[in-house]
Formats: sequence, structure tokens, C-alpha cells
Amino acid sequence: MGKFISMIAGLVFLLIPIYLWIVDLWSFGLAATMFLKGSLMWGFMGLGLILLVTGLLSLKD
Repeated sequence: MGKFISMIAGLVFLLIPIYLWIVDLWSFGLAATMFLKGSLMWGFMGLGLILLVTGLLSLKD
């Protein structure tokens, strides 16, 4: 019984944000999009930094 409650709770926590994004109630869709854009930028900058440091360390060898 606990597994089914866990699955139902997971579906609720997954579907409510998707519904709010689609309906754009209280501008949750805009906030989610802005967060995603910011996360992508920080991710790309972090990846670039890691690749730069890896390249610099391979120059020493």
C-alpha cells in the first residue's frame, strides 16, 4: 500500500507544476523558464571552466 501512495504522491508532485506551467497561473511558467535559462547559462560557464582547466593541466604534461 505504501508503494501506491508513493507513486500517487510522485504523480501529483510531477503533474501540478506541469499544469501550472501550461496554464501560467501566477506567472509560474515565466519563473520556471527564467530559472531554466539561468541554470543553462551557469551550466555552460561551469563546463567551459572545467574544459579550460583540463586543457591547461594537459599542457603541463
